[in-house]
Amino acid sequence: MKIKPKDFLLLPNLLSLSRIILMPFFIYFFYTGPFVITLILIILIILSDILDGYTSRKLHQVSDLGKILDPVADKICLGVGMFIILLKAD
Repeated sequence: MKIKPKDFLLLPNLLSLSRIILMPFFIYFFYTGPFVITLILIILIILSDILDGYTSRKLHQVSDLGKILDPVADKICLGVGMFIILLKAD
């Protein structure tokens, strides 16, 4: 497995990175902001996950970095999202 620096600039990998970057904003607006902004962030995170898989297959941009980054981004988003929602339930 070889991760090349240019793999960071592939669209599917940028979409995976965007999911990770959007999570702190989701947390902030979940606790402080209006619900609409939080909802928009959730929709953006979900859409970036869908587009990530679609573009990697359609553009034939499957990379070793993407094979690692996509599942990590999924776990971060799901884990942090569920943790934050459960904390708010108290």
